[in-house]
Amino acid sequence: MIILVISILFFLLVLYLSYKKYNTFFNPWFAFFSVDVLIFHIASMFGAYYLGISRSENTNEIFYKCTGIYFISYGISYFYQSNLVVKSIKKIINFAPEIKIDATVKVIGYSFFITAFILLASVGKAGLLWFYEPRLAYLDYRGATGDGALFTLVEWALIFSLLVNLPYSKKSPINWLYIVVLHCFFSYFLGSKQILLTVVIYSLFAYQYVYKRISIAYLFYGIIFGILFFLISLGDGDLDSSVQNASVYLSEYFLNTSLIFENDISQYFWPGELLNSTIWTYLPRFLFSQKPYEYGVVLINSIIFPGAAERGQTPGLIAWSQWYVDFGFIGLGVYGFFRGLFEASVFLIIDEKKFGPVKTGFLFGISITPIYLYAPILYQYIFMMLSLWILYFIKLSIK
Repeated sequence: MIILVISILFFLLVLYLSYKKYNTFFNPWFAFFSVDVLIFHIASMFGAYYLGISRSENTNEIFYKCTGIYFISYGISYFYQSNLVVKSIKKIINFAPEIKIDATVKVIGYSFFITAFILLASVGKAGLLWFYEPRLAYLDYRGATGDGALFTLVEWALIFSLLVNLPYSKKSPINWLYIVVLHCFFSYFLGSKQILLTVVIYSLFAYQYVYKRISIAYLFYGIIFGILFFLISLGDGDLDSSVQNASVYLSEYFLNTSLIFENDISQYFWPGELLNSTIWTYLPRFLFSQKPYEYGVVLINSIIFPGAAERGQTPGLIAWSQWYVDFGFIGLGVYGFFRGLFEASVFLIIDEKKFGPVKTGFLFGISITPIYLYAPILYQYIFMMLSLWILYFIKLSIK
């Protein structure tokens, strides 16, 4: 418990220093603290406590130790930032041309989303269900072979449309609000709360990127609104059911991850086996139907919850689970440090404000919070590159 408390205090120091230096909460350290620290660790542990579910004292101590190492190793990235990594990322990003955003590009953005959505509704198994019961369509068909790839394309098209249509010059904020509301309306037809939240979060980032920094007061109001929205979305109309369902939802990260220690999951895998199996991530199921359902971190679930992945269920595990099972405490610490180093380096590029909206959006997604969902970074990068080159040749042909 002591290392957990020390690590949280250390990270609070990092949050303070990062805000003082960059004058924005849209940085990787605040994002890490908001999601990894508060939600996946602290709220998850409190959720288990609220439900009256406990683990052994030895299990708790190992969990606290892993958590402390993870927090500290990530936080160190604030004090150690590599110019070599920054330059390398810039070179990779510069393989694609910069595109001036004009009316043509904006129309292409809208057309891309509308075309992709119509394709999903006409070819996918859910059909017109996406129009009148999008939540049901999402829950029942988003993970289906073929439909999953189409749905991912639609989500990426929505985000691309948002990126090219958000105002990146100091026009009236009403224009910004109009674009945000319109894309929130679009996101309704995808049936995913995560996509709606992604649109809102990136739009707020774009607002402070162009107009002015969001104050602590507005941030506080936003957090309160987010918590209320989360509780209402999980509840059955009353506060008790909302808190109960939220506790069940959040507690699984702590409870499931702690089973790694209680069942000594590491004995079932050779060192690096989970990392090695992540290669399957890059092979879409619609291209190879024999693709295994369990690979990477999900291999842990094959021991704890056998058959869950094949049924379309992926019980939650904390991000460092795979690295602990593969390489122990050292692997966990190395992962935390290099994740922090990478995300901090990408953020430094964003802070320079030298790239256009499409590249900035991609960088935001890999350093602060994902915006292109349901696929690895490599595919996101390829999508970003192709979209810019296609826009480049379209604009060239128009001239």
